[in-house]
Amino acid sequence: MRSLAHFIMRGRGHACGVALIGYLVPLVSQAAVGLVSLKKGFLEGSIVALWASLPIILSWFAGSFDEHNANRLLILVTTLTLFITVLSAQILRITSSWQWTICGVVFFSMAAVLGVSKWFPEGVNELINSFIVWLPDSYQILSEPLERQKLWLISGLTTFSIFSTVICLLISRWWQSQLYNPGGFRQEFHNLRLSNRLMQGLVLGAILGLIFVRDSFMLVQLLLVPLLISGIALVHWTVQELRLSSGFLVVMYAGLLIFSPIFPLMIACLGAVDSQFCLRLKLEAKNEPPKNR
Repeated sequence: MRSLAHFIMRGRGHACGVALIGYLVPLVSQAAVGLVSLKKGFLEGSIVALWASLPIILSWFAGSFDEHNANRLLILVTTLTLFITVLSAQILRITSSWQWTICGVVFFSMAAVLGVSKWFPEGVNELINSFIVWLPDSYQILSEPLERQKLWLISGLTTFSIFSTVICLLISRWWQSQLYNPGGFRQEFHNLRLSNRLMQGLVLGAILGLIFVRDSFMLVQLLLVPLLISGIALVHWTVQELRLSSGFLVVMYAGLLIFSPIFPLMIACLGAVDSQFCLRLKLEAKNEPPKNR
């Protein structure tokens, strides 16, 4: 992977080529855009993002989109996700703060998906119909009103945009660390922790959403994303600090996929507790060897 990152940073042509060809491999184009944006800034990142989106733009004209509005919706969301990566990388580049970067990703993703959904309501309806065809009759969403089905779809698209962007930014930062600051990414990620005030604001917003907002599951889910990522970082730090088996990480990620939404909520709560009580300091103090008197 280091050789790929080095190839990307050899020049604009190399970066654009990887971003273009990387469209065939999940996350590679987006990670290449993130790496260039982190190192060279907004303009260079935007140029690479345009090249990365070229296959998507060409596919826009490849078919009869009057009959396939769902394709339009997915193409726009995918393209906007590339530019969300550029914007979010600038936050990380300027502030070196993962907590504000993740909050930026959540905000940009919500704005992009909601905007596209308002612009292409026909695409939302068509995508819902296409999705429902593949669901068994026992799924509860089939009996929900259309407006609630739209919320489920918008929530899913937003979640996809958020996690694909965060994962690609993590890969980009890892590549940048391998090239210019070996070992720096691990320390930076392991120290990822939300400030107490930000944590309290997110939790308060989630509670108020549950009380006062109808069908607030989307809002609550997105507000808890920064806490979830903070909790994941804490687990990674704990495994390294206590010298535990990497199997614990495998179990955690399997639990996030299989036991959703309960297990992700537990990890998010762990992130909230860490913000309040700074668990890292307590664990470090507990594991510190006693001083010789």
